[in-house]
Formats: sequence, C-alpha cells, structure tokens
Amino acid sequence: MTAASHSDLDDASAASSDASAAVDDASASAAPSPDSTPLPSRDRDSDRPPSKPLPGGRFEALFEGLSLPKLAALLLIGLALRLALFPRAFIGLPSFGALLWGLFADLGFALCLAPPPLATQRPWAVWIQRVATALFFAAFTFWSCFEFFYFDEFATRADQVVLDYVFYTGEVTGNVFETYPVVLIVTLCAVFGALLAALFAWLGSGTTGTKGARPSRRLAWFTMGVLFFVASAALDPPFDDRPTREIAQNGLTSLTRAAFTGELDYASHYSTIPNSLPTLRDFLSKEPGFVGFTGEGGIRRRIATERPEQRLNLVLVLAESLGRELTGLGRAPTNEPSFTPHLDALVAESLLFDRFYATGTRTARALEGALASFPPVPGNAIVRLRRQRPLDSIARVLTPRGYEARFVYGGDLGFDNMAAFLEVTGFSGADEDAGRDLPNAFSTAWGAADEFVFDRALTDLRAARSSGRPLFLTILTVSNHRPFLFPEGRVEGAVQRTREGATRYADFALGRFFDALRAEGFQRDTIVAVVGDHGPRSYTRERMPADAHRVPFLVWGPEGVVTPGVRRDVVGSTLDVTPTLLGLLGGTYTSSFFGRDLARVTDGGLAPLQDKQDVGVRLPNGLVILGFNEGNRFEALDANDAILEGDLGEEAPRARDLAISLFQTAYELYVSDRLATQNAEAIPRDRPSVAK
Repeated sequence: MTAASHSDLDDASAASSDASAAVDDASASAAPSPDSTPLPSRDRDSDRPPSKPLPGGRFEALFEGLSLPKLAALLLIGLALRLALFPRAFIGLPSFGALLWGLFADLGFALCLAPPPLATQRPWAVWIQRVATALFFAAFTFWSCFEFFYFDEFATRADQVVLDYVFYTGEVTGNVFETYPVVLIVTLCAVFGALLAALFAWLGSGTTGTKGARPSRRLAWFTMGVLFFVASAALDPPFDDRPTREIAQNGLTSLTRAAFTGELDYASHYSTIPNSLPTLRDFLSKEPGFVGFTGEGGIRRRIATERPEQRLNLVLVLAESLGRELTGLGRAPTNEPSFTPHLDALVAESLLFDRFYATGTRTARALEGALASFPPVPGNAIVRLRRQRPLDSIARVLTPRGYEARFVYGGDLGFDNMAAFLEVTGFSGADEDAGRDLPNAFSTAWGAADEFVFDRALTDLRAARSSGRPLFLTILTVSNHRPFLFPEGRVEGAVQRTREGATRYADFALGRFFDALRAEGFQRDTIVAVVGDHGPRSYTRERMPADAHRVPFLVWGPEGVVTPGVRRDVVGSTLDVTPTLLGLLGGTYTSSFFGRDLARVTDGGLAPLQDKQDVGVRLPNGLVILGFNEGNRFEALDANDAILEGDLGEEAPRARDLAISLFQTAYELYVSDRLATQNAEAIPRDRPSVAK
C-alpha cells in the first residue's frame, strides 16, 4: 500500500472520530436534566419517522393503492378486443355506446386486478413480482384471444358452453389444437406479457404513489371493483341488436352469470301464469288423433294415429350443424350454389317439413327434443343434468312393440352426459366411437368421419334384417364441426378447415349412405328421417334470431307410408320429430310428449326456441319472447323470419299464455317427476350396452 493511501485512511479515521464526538456532545446537550419538566408522553406511532407526501400531490394520493398503468393496460386490451369483434359480426362500424358500456363492464375486474406491487427492497422479491405480472398479462391476453375465436365460432361472449366444455378436456383440447395455432398464440401472448411487465418496471414498477400503499386503500379499490363486476354481471347491455349487445359485454362477467344460471328456477326468472297446466292441456287436446288424458296431474295422453301399426325399421339421422342456410332450400332464393346437392336431390323422394326449427343451438337440445319431445326449458338441457329422471321417449314407445333401440355415434358417449340420458330414455344399446375401428378410418377429436359412422349403422341394419327384429336407430354425425377436417379425395373442390368444405363432405357421406340403402333394398322396409341438430351460427341483430334456428327435416321411406315430393308448410320444431315418426309407423300410443304429429297439424303449428337465457315460441305469424328477468316481447314475422312492422295484435295475449304454459308446465312437471314414463318397468334399467 502506498504512503498516500495510508495518509488517506488516517484522515478518514480522524474525520470519523470527530463526527462521533460531535454526535455524543449533541446527545448530552439534548438529554433532560433531573430538574427539568418532563415532556408529555407520545403515542407509539410518533416514534415512526413522519411520512413523506406522495409524489404528484392530491392526484397521486387519490389513486393510492391502484396501479394506473396496469388498469389502463387491462382496459385497452378490452377495447382492442371489442374493436376486433365488430368486423366479425358484420354489423358495420363500432358503436360508441357499446364501447362505453364495455368500459363499464371491464372496469370491475380491472379494478380488482390492478393493485400495485407489495413494498419490498429485496431484488429477488422485485423480480418475482415482475415475472408474476408478465405471466398474468400473458394469461389475460390469451383469454382475450380465446374470446375472439369463441365469438367467431358461436357469435357470443363466453357463456354456458365454456363451462360445459371444461369437463370434456379430451374432445375440446384435441379440437382446439386441430383448429388453431395454439403454440404460436401462446408464444405471442408470453412475449406481450413480458413487454408489458418491462414497461411497468420502467414506469416505476407499475405504481402510482409509493410502493407501500396502505392495505385499507388496496381493499377499497378491490371492493369497488367487486361492486362494478357484480353490477355489470347483473345488467344487460341496453342495445336492441344481438351482436352489439354481446360485444358490449365482458367475457368474464358473462361467464360468471352463466355459472350462476346454469340450472334455473323457472318461476324466479320468467313470467308465469296461475293456470299453466290447464292452458297447455286444452291446447294439446285439440291435436288430431287425441283420445284422452290418462290423469289429471300432467299431460300424459293417448294418441291414435289412424294408421295400422307397421313394424318398419326406423332410422333418425341427427346431422351436425345442418342449418337450412347451408342447403339448397335456404340458398336457392339468393341464387347461391348449394353445399348439399345430395340432400337437395333427396327432397324429391321425401316428405319435407319446410318451416322447421331446431329448439336450441346445441346438440344436447336436439337430443332432448328429438328423442323425448321435451321443450328447451331455461338453463342447462336436461341431457346434461346430474340427476337424470326417466322420461317418455320414442325408444320407450317402440321397445314394447318389439323394437331394438340403438344409438350410433362416432365419438365418446360420455360427452354432454349422453350415456346417462340414453339410459333414462330407454335405449338398449349404443355404438360408441362407431367407425373408428374400420379400415382406413378418419377421425378428429370429436369422432369418426361421417362415412364411417354410416358404415357402422349399415352393419346394424343388416343385423336387424337377419334377426327379423325391427330396429330403431339414431345416428349422430360430427364431421360438420370444427376443426372441419375430413378424408381427402371425397369431394372435388372441398377445402379443409372450412365450413363449406365440411358441409360438402357431410352431404357426400349422407348421399353415400342413401345409395347403400337403395342398393340393399332398405327402401321397402325402412323409414329414414334426416334433421339438422341446430344451425351453424348467427350474427343477426334480432334478440332471438328465428332464422338461425331453421333446419331441414325430411322423411324418406316406403311407398304408401311416405308420399314423396310433398312439402308441409306447417311450423314445427325438434319436439315434433318423435310424434311425426310415430304417426307414420301407425298404431296408438300413450306418452307425455310436448310435440305433435306435423303431418296432421291443422292450426299452423308452433316451435319453442331457446337462445342463451331467453326462450320463446315461433308461431305461424310471429314470435313470443319470454325474457330472462324482464317482460315479454312480441314480434311479427313473415314466412322467411323477417321482422314486420307491428306485433301480434289481438293474438298477443293468447300467444303469450300458450308460450308461458309450455315452458312453465314442462319445468314444473320435470322437477316434480310427473313425466316419469309408465313403460319404465318394461325396459331394462341398466345402462345401455356400449359397443366400441
């Protein structure tokens, strides 16, 4: 060490000694003498150093306990999502009112999720908080991307479907990875989250004021956020057109609402009338073939079809997402090419019901409607309820006649609780993953492609012919569903991963199935009905878009049973499938069906509909809507479901009471077990045997 450095150390040591002496002198002079008057005692908090004023004055003090940069980022992400959704809804420029309501809807969760980081001076703790911030914003951005794609598919913000799909990770995860570039999206979201975390750090760790915000201020902002969140979840956006109303909502709040309204008490949320059961009984008693009710407490009644009973095979094809708009029936008026040439050609050989509606927007609604003739009561479809109650069904009517009732599906029957529903509706067997084991079978996460499912159905029909026992066979297809993948080389020009391509393939598979039926002579002893389980989607402005529920329903069969080329203009729905098919088979039967035989209805018909939380009834000249926690609405519609000026006029009160009686009675009879079938004891109660 050099002399200079020694000198520097000595000087520093001397200076330190002088400073210590000065401190000691000051302490001695400040100490009170024994004779001096003692100072008043001080509160313990007075020993703390006085707090420094918050930088920025009153503005910063006002927002103590809140991170304004985080709050702004959350609100801007919500705004960007809405701006991206408007073009997807095909409704023109963004609505300022919708954006303003969206700000209100987003504010609740943003206030809850935008606290400043905890006060700390430890570097490792600071980095943990920054990493947590990056992960949070990456996850939130991913959720926003999910909402974009979800809206693109379902024309709605996150709802009950999201909650339903949580329990079916196999099908859903596979479908998502087959449809979207998940890895790329996750990577981009992670990068965006990291950039936001870095920005917050550069801005001062994302805080306003000091890091040591008082817990009471944090709690105050969180409480305010919860109040905003609850208010936005409880209130409907005040917009007439459906897409704008959906876009204005916040996905997290709409998902919360769905979680609390999955299973609803009808009387608590919808209009009721004191005489709902007598009103519905009076309506059903006017059905052609009505013989009489079997009791006073329900709608069980005896129906005479006025035809001799025939032991014909019966095949019901529930075609995935086969909306009328995709077929020649719906595209002909616009001169657009049809996606379904095989189905269009089949119309000339079939009995067609041209004003037919799917009761809901999910396959579960089609199952309860087509197989059990049960209306779409609010909340979850009864197919999905944990407690399954025995129901009258077409299977329970046909089994005592000697039929075998089977269900053929290319996927997992655990999805949507289908296996349990098939049990209580009397099916004796089911082919699960049907067609996947066939040579060169093609499948997606949802199940085997349609042509292989139809091949398995043909095997069942051949076996039934050999046994001499008539067969009731329900076939549920899956190909016209995202990811819209199908075997190559089947349909010229069909593009993979597109709705049009998947529809063209599904139509090809259906035509191939009917070609096989003709070739093997099944047209002499088999009735085949084809019905869309629901439409593809809708961006129409209506509160309840009836046109989006339009699906084809046609019946093909032996001469003398089915008159080819006939079109019935009566309004009908999935509820009417079972009574109509039983009418063609002939004989008499007793049931608690809510539907009617469309081949004999003379009053114009009706179709109960469900869309999100609203329910309603389509009548020949209009629509009655029973709103969730609000009043009823009436719309006059033409035959193509276009809204007309005015309402239902003098018919409105009667139409309203009929609509209420249908849904109210269905709910009350179901929850009180007054729909339990009388045929339940005649049918094995064990779960239907499942063949792989």
